Formats: sequence, structure tokens, C-alpha cells
Amino acid sequence: MFIYTVLFYNITVRNVLCGGRIVTRRTKSWLKRVVPSAP
Repeated sequence: MFIYTVLFYNITVRNVLCGGRIVTRRTKSWLKRVVPSAP
């Protein structure tokens, strides 16, 4: 779980820096792939 936390943190920081909706969409789809219970 620690590795997933680091990956999620990196994606979040990258999303904030870029400020792009495409990155957010990609992150949500990635979360759905990793955690099926994600909204």
C-alpha cells in the first residue's frame, strides 16, 4: 500500500502543478483500475 500512496502523491502533485483536467481524468481512471470501489 505504501507504493500506491507514493504514486498517488506524485500524481496529485503533478496534477496541481499542471492544473489540467486531462490529468485529473487520467488519475480517476487509474484509481478505478487500481481500486474498483473508488467513486
